[in-house]
Amino acid sequence: MKRDALIGSLVGGAIPLLVWVGYMFFGYMAGPETVMLWPSSIVLLGLEGSPSLSFSVAIWFASAFVNVALYATIGLSAGALYRFATRMRKNV
Repeated sequence: MKRDALIGSLVGGAIPLLVWVGYMFFGYMAGPETVMLWPSSIVLLGLEGSPSLSFSVAIWFASAFVNVALYATIGLSAGALYRFATRMRKNV
């Protein structure tokens, strides 16, 4: 069970990191696919004209943390569903 949450967390953390790398090094701008993979990135729209860099960084990390938590929950749920389905299949 912990492994499912860990895998989900790693995937959830990799997505914001890859989006950031894409923006910084390749000039990639976020599109609809970014919002589908990183749902909490919608919060970043409020940073337009942000008063300070530290505020922007804090909001960015908070958004990434929410994505990690969301993906950990999805990983935990998917793992539990998989174990339930395999147990039910063995009983049939």
